[in-house]
Amino acid sequence: MSRKVDLSRYHKAGYHPGRNGFIRALWYITNVLFFKTSLCPWYGLKRGLLRAYGAQIGKRVVIKPCVNIKYPWHLSVGDNSWIGEEVWIDNLADVEIGRNCCVSQGAMLLCGNHDYTKASFDLKTGTIVLKDGAWVGAKAMVCPGVTMEEGSVLTAGSVATRDIAKDCICQGNPAVVKNKCENMKISIITITFNSAKTLQRTLDSVQSQTYREIEHVIVDGASTDGTKNLIESYAKQHPNVRWVSEKDKGIYNALNKGISLATGDIIGFLHSDDVLFSCHSIEQIASAFSDPSIDVVYGDLQYCRDGKIVRRWKSNAFQPHSLKYGWMPPHPTMYVRKEVYQQVGEYDEWFHISADYDMMLRIFQRGYHSQYIPEVLVRMETGGASNKNTKARLSKTQEDYIVLKKNHVGIGYLTVACKQLRKLRQFFRKS
Repeated sequence: MSRKVDLSRYHKAGYHPGRNGFIRALWYITNVLFFKTSLCPWYGLKRGLLRAYGAQIGKRVVIKPCVNIKYPWHLSVGDNSWIGEEVWIDNLADVEIGRNCCVSQGAMLLCGNHDYTKASFDLKTGTIVLKDGAWVGAKAMVCPGVTMEEGSVLTAGSVATRDIAKDCICQGNPAVVKNKCENMKISIITITFNSAKTLQRTLDSVQSQTYREIEHVIVDGASTDGTKNLIESYAKQHPNVRWVSEKDKGIYNALNKGISLATGDIIGFLHSDDVLFSCHSIEQIASAFSDPSIDVVYGDLQYCRDGKIVRRWKSNAFQPHSLKYGWMPPHPTMYVRKEVYQQVGEYDEWFHISADYDMMLRIFQRGYHSQYIPEVLVRMETGGASNKNTKARLSKTQEDYIVLKKNHVGIGYLTVACKQLRKLRQFFRKS
């Protein structure tokens, strides 16, 4: 016998939203004016408004533009958590978001459902709980009654219909376990030389990550300013830190040393005056690598000068034809499976500035599968080796030309020019 639905008999099954009609109408207006709009960028104001309506909001909570919240009195968000652009929190029941959680852009937390077995299509509700360190990927959906345990990840576009266990990465519709976060070790290589003034921030950035299976490899070039003592002291407190201090033959020689020392499944670089953008950055990268077909992951890069944002390198998904037009991903955000480095070889130490560009062309020309994460992963201080002065820029231009010729990519200086022109729009994207 076929199922027949008669919505004229729709029944809320005793449901009450928790506030009277006047408060709900007032919230509707507030939501439209301050939350669902792109014209209100002030996080503090949004936190205050939510608290005024009964929400429990922790410290340093980030609420991006165009967020839709059904009922704030059914919402609690812990310290340092992020709510991304166009997130829909349809909290007919309680939504509990813990500390250091990330709900990425376009995600939906849906507390309402219907009993499709009944002609009256009765309303059913269930609470949603995201425990500390959980991450809901872009455009993912969390259904009523679901709990995401500590450190769990729901990948982009996936649908969680049941609980997700601690440290698990789930993917698909319905979402199923693809990997355990803790099974994959990620090696982060930091090269240093007389970096005592900036290195502490970099070290703390790595240790603050919610993803725990990190090996931090530090290659110091025999510093004389106290850097070595700082690393030695830090390594004693953190057993995941491996380090060496000895003279090297330049940046790329040090990077090659780091790769040879690394024991992780995935390798990335974080320079001694750069920081990971958030405590979830490595977790986002690990989630992308939960797909065994992915060999390379990269994201966006933010440039700062004296704490002020001056540029944002917004990348995009790789297209093979883009290399001849000067495309490349931001090297500081690029993480690669170790076997890829074993196959393509070391950084070419003949180059003084452009060996990273050479390495990226070698990797992307070979057809390795990559995934772009459309979020800032690293915050970088300006003034790197390729940009510190006019002479360095000219040297960079010449080396880029040689790299293109070596790899048989593009049309010489025309491709170099395209590569430089791509940088212009970065100065107009600062957030």
